[in-house]
Amino acid sequence: MNHKLIIFMFLPLLMASQSSLKEKKYRQEEPYDTICLSKTTYLSLSLETTKSEMYKKLGKPDKIVKPKYDCGGFSDEWQDKIFKQYYYKSLNFIGAGENMVIERINFEANPSISIMNKGVIINSKTTIKTFAKLFPKSYKNIVKGKDGKVYFYLLPSLVTDDKIIVTFKKGVLISLQYNSPC
Repeated sequence: MNHKLIIFMFLPLLMASQSSLKEKKYRQEEPYDTICLSKTTYLSLSLETTKSEMYKKLGKPDKIVKPKYDCGGFSDEWQDKIFKQYYYKSLNFIGAGENMVIERINFEANPSISIMNKGVIINSKTTIKTFAKLFPKSYKNIVKGKDGKVYFYLLPSLVTDDKIIVTFKKGVLISLQYNSPC
């Protein structure tokens, strides 16, 4: 009887340990680093935030657009939600209801934009070398475009098809874009 009780008590611990090992192995095999958007900020606003917090920190957007994505994570039809894009000069958020996430930042169009990640300021002067230090796995898998640009991929969460596409031109950061494929 005591053996059954001991096994019953330690079974959840054993299962959690196995799950943690699987996650660790997955992280090691994944070719890209993750970026925690809720801990990455623009003007102290998380890049994964709420609509009310976005309005509080950034004010009223320059324009609000209803996108027409046919598929993917921002598709009304696929997600059974109504998505809107909120434009603030050279950046925009996208979301449904209260949940918002950064969709694009154009550092090239507005060099004064800076975001903060892991205590590092990221802006139009940020080099590929800086990103290589912050995100070494992703750096090993950069893609060089025919247009001379270099593309760097990050994952917004551990298990996802979505990617954050970070683009460099002439060695410096020009844009960051959330991509949710079909």
